Amino acid sequence: MSAPKRYYVSVETRLQQIAEADRGRRRMSVVVLGAGIAGLVTALELQKLGHRVEVLEGAQRIGGRIHTHYFEDGQYGELGAMRIPEGQDYTFHYIKRFGLAVGRFYNANRNGFYKALGVVCRIEDAPHSLFPLFDLSAQDRALVNAGGVGAVATRYLNALVNSLSDEVIRSLWDLADPRPNRLPGSRHIDGQSYLDYLIDIVDTMGALDLLGVLQSLEEIWETSLTIRVRGVAGDQGGNLYEIVGGMSRLPEAAGKEIGASIRLGQEILAIDAATSPATFRLRDTRTNDISIQQSEAIVCTIPFSVLRRMDLSGFSQPKLQAIRMLNYASASKVLLHCTDRFWQREPYGIFGGSSISDDVSRQTYYPNDQHPDYLKPWPLARERRDIHAFTFPAQEMTPGPAAAARHPGVLLANYAWGMEARRVGALKPKARLEAMSKAVSAFHPEIGNYVDGGASMFWDEYQWSRGAYGHPLPYELELNFPAALRPEGAVHFAGEHLSPEPGWIQGAIYSALSTVLELVKSFPEG
Repeated sequence: MSAPKRYYVSVETRLQQIAEADRGRRRMSVVVLGAGIAGLVTALELQKLGHRVEVLEGAQRIGGRIHTHYFEDGQYGELGAMRIPEGQDYTFHYIKRFGLAVGRFYNANRNGFYKALGVVCRIEDAPHSLFPLFDLSAQDRALVNAGGVGAVATRYLNALVNSLSDEVIRSLWDLADPRPNRLPGSRHIDGQSYLDYLIDIVDTMGALDLLGVLQSLEEIWETSLTIRVRGVAGDQGGNLYEIVGGMSRLPEAAGKEIGASIRLGQEILAIDAATSPATFRLRDTRTNDISIQQSEAIVCTIPFSVLRRMDLSGFSQPKLQAIRMLNYASASKVLLHCTDRFWQREPYGIFGGSSISDDVSRQTYYPNDQHPDYLKPWPLARERRDIHAFTFPAQEMTPGPAAAARHPGVLLANYAWGMEARRVGALKPKARLEAMSKAVSAFHPEIGNYVDGGASMFWDEYQWSRGAYGHPLPYELELNFPAALRPEGAVHFAGEHLSPEPGWIQGAIYSALSTVLELVKSFPEG
């Protein structure tokens, strides 16, 4: 099997472009606003080039929406980013650079459960117990019975992607391209939501219901169709990985390399792009001291959902419009700490994967780390090394079925988007744990005997993001992104919300390196 096509510049090429553009430029002082992965990568690469960098972060931790929650006994779960498609070369470049280990992430498991339309069944039994309840065409019924719900989604999306030229698909990655230069095909895609497209092409409304319920897509139907096309063309649905020991090990490794240049508890209150040097107002959250500071250049990785609450001066009207209008998804996650991994024993035998429900839990994920193949590369990895040349470092863990002896574990009991996430977010933290324990009991009745704590996150209420990730709606690509990407004076912008792959670590890193290239090109020679 050949590697999927690439529709954007590789990480190796981008880093080479940065080095060449920086050659002969003056060493500059740069302030990076935000210590999520976009800000950290920006600082890393600028430091490597010899520029003086300071990173200011409002929170008391680095990582942004990469947020592993560690319990006292060492068990952990992800409240933010949790998986990495193997084709995402920008992410794997830094995983390799820091010598981090990766394990397989199992998105699905036939031993998991579906709960929908009043039926609770094993996923492997769904062709007999659940799928017949959906009004499907003969072709869709054959697909779902043989290949699961994803096979139906793939059928309809591939019908679109296969009809597009490489030129049109490639144009969907070019966010800075102004509207007059858009190709007719890409403009048509950008103007539709995922739901708009599916309503016109599905054989039956039952297929729509199937995808909405069992792929948990009901709450994000309004997403721009562009995002779905990029996902298929860029192979985001392929084999998945996670970082052994928690996803937060990636920003922690970056932060360790950056060192003392990172200052936490520094809240940005205002930015003035009209001054030279650029000016910003800063509050130290520990002392409440407010100061006015300047920098020769600023890279702002703060989400627009937070930026729009600040006092912004010297920003153009199109930029302010983009900051107001750029849409963010709502997302919730609820972790349940259990005194025993009962789901790994009989009668379940679940190592990794998920259970899906139309109840408030929506998506429940099981830990992957004791699957017998956890530390083995997926079979296709060798064939894709032209995308991400990375190896599996020596591991200290030896997981497998024997590791199923009684000991604690963490269920990601709830992962929800959109309205369903907001329903979860409306609950107090303790009530979230209770609600998810009750919901998961539909397929694990004994769970109440094992839950002894948990943690949750509703990203809309998190002060330093006010949303989970960029979630472009129809026409945003044309209306907002050219202005959203442009620097304002000496203030440059980066983050997953400004990338072709919002919601992914890949998108944040891609945007960061694009902005570093833009920034060093702006530095004076000498």
